[in-house]
Amino acid sequence: MALFERRIHTRHLQHGHAMFVSGSKAFLVEIKDISKGGCQISRPRSWPFNLQDEGRVYIFGEPGPVPSYSARVAWYREEFVGIEFFS
Repeated sequence: MALFERRIHTRHLQHGHAMFVSGSKAFLVEIKDISKGGCQISRPRSWPFNLQDEGRVYIFGEPGPVPSYSARVAWYREEFVGIEFFS
């Protein structure tokens, strides 16, 4: 693990889609990687959320039940957003 690595859990590269929902705002995003503690997603150009905004992440995959997690915006940059899962 690199000295600057802050992740507690192993991340897995995954390309799929998720929806981040907070209040009446919802954004469909692309997942770049995911772990037990959170995920990195692509940042849409009109991303309306701020650091520490809380909501739910719904992860889309195969037809059937959609897993969802309580989540908050941990960080963001021009192209990517870090989402932290919590209980």
